[in-house]
Amino acid sequence: MGSQQIREARSQGLPQVNIAGGLDYYPALPTQILPGELAGMPGEDIPVRFGKDYSANGNVKLTQLLFNQSYFVGLKAAKTSQDLYRLRKEMAQEDLIYNIGAAYYQTLQTKEQFQNIEANLKRLAELERIMTLQYKNDLVPKVS
Repeated sequence: MGSQQIREARSQGLPQVNIAGGLDYYPALPTQILPGELAGMPGEDIPVRFGKDYSANGNVKLTQLLFNQSYFVGLKAAKTSQDLYRLRKEMAQEDLIYNIGAAYYQTLQTKEQFQNIEANLKRLAELERIMTLQYKNDLVPKVS
């Protein structure tokens, strides 16, 4: 995204060509009634239409930026923005790597905790079996 902003800022200093054109069609031209005295026909009114049925125009404009301090400042700002976007991308990648590592470490910790719990359950089951045998052989009294 940053490179596109730099290209956009740089393009402002390139020659600019603007071309415009138009074509207009007037199907009903306005009609004016003039007195016949103007055309040598006294006492008669003459209808006269003014204008053309079609009107076309064209325009070509070429401009070139010679010097504009804000243009150069804008280019520097665009370059700085590109550096900022690059740093943000690197930071996001590093954060992703860190988060994946942290999640993997937590998974390993949880697995180790499950193994410890299973070992404790086995020890408790063995201890219960031993205590039950000792009670049956009257080596220990029953505690409530």
